[in-house]
Order: sequence, then C-alpha cells, then structure tokens
Amino acid sequence: MVPRSRNTRLERLKHVDLLVSQEPKDLAQPIMLGKNAGYISPAIDQLDGLTKPLHDWNVSFYGRKFNAIYRLSGKPIINYPNEQYILHLAQIVPNEGTICLLDAYRNFYHRRQADSPHTPVPKFLTCHSRSPNNDNDAPIYTSVLTHIKDTMPDLAQSISIAQLQPQDQLWNVLISKALAIVQFNDPEGIPEMLLGVVQKWGAGYCR
Repeated sequence: MVPRSRNTRLERLKHVDLLVSQEPKDLAQPIMLGKNAGYISPAIDQLDGLTKPLHDWNVSFYGRKFNAIYRLSGKPIINYPNEQYILHLAQIVPNEGTICLLDAYRNFYHRRQADSPHTPVPKFLTCHSRSPNNDNDAPIYTSVLTHIKDTMPDLAQSISIAQLQPQDQLWNVLISKALAIVQFNDPEGIPEMLLGVVQKWGAGYCR
C-alpha cells in the first residue's frame, strides 16, 4: 500500500512537467517518471560549489586556511592533508547527539590505541556554521566543551570544534579529504551539507 504522504505528493505533482530536486538521484523518492525529474547540486554556486573537482593547490590553500582558523581559536590543528580525521558536520541544536558521538570517538580512540599502539589515531573535527554566541546555541556549545574537558581531557589535542563560514570550497576540501563523515538525520529533511557530501562521495558511502 502506498503511504498517504506519497499519494499526496503524486496528486500535487500530476500537472508538473518537470521537477528539479537537490536530493541525489539515489536518495530521491521515485515520485515522478525519470524523464520528468532533474537533479542539481545543492551548492549555492552551481559552477564552483561543493562538488567541484580539486587540484593539489586547492587542497593546500584551503587546508592552510582551515588550520589558521583553528589556530586563532586556540584549537588543535591537523597536518593537512596528511593526517587523517573524522569530520562531524554539526548543527549545534538540542538533542543532536554530538556528546554521544564524542563518547563513541573516545571508545574508538582507546580501542585503536590498544590494538595498534604505533599507528596514529584519526583526529575528530566538529565543524559548524552556526554562531556559538547565539543565545539559543551557547548552552549547547558550552555543554559539549565541558563534556570534553570533564570526561576525555586526554584527547584534548585530538578533538577540535570550530565555527566555519559557509564557504563552499573550504567545506569541499574538508569533505574531500575526510576519512569518514558523520551527519545526524534532520527531522525536517536531509541537510544541505549532507546532500553535498553524497554528491561528492556517491550515495553508497553515506547510507
């Protein structure tokens, strides 16, 4: 039986000649015939956005810019792009799950050290574009920093949390070189940043 929500969408789209979706084709629901559906990158700049191929000098330039941002904020930097890292695309919203993810990283870090003591453990980067000074976001941001300080002070040099401006290429570089990417589900739909990741890596990597 077809869910009511899909029936509703089909009814609303029955007179539509063309639907352009920001969702990658592999993730979009089949609510229209393939010939009537088109797909477009979610990047603001369609010609120079998150899915743009990168040259070595692009990676070096934005890698240095990224480290400068972290250095100015007093956060640990990475040896970019040689050092591995796990990238968390955070939104700094209530009940997002960042603290649970940090606990999982702590367990992963200690297990990896025990199994391979001479192999560097990937660092953990939490990047967001929301201001931590916002009245609504400040308590959440503070609770995350407090959790790191109180429960995993030994990992202080392996965990970095910083605000980045919504510049396509800086995010593009971070996404391109990440060992793994974590983005929690959004009840209002797939976040724009995750759509960029899926188009960059391919849908099979993000399920």
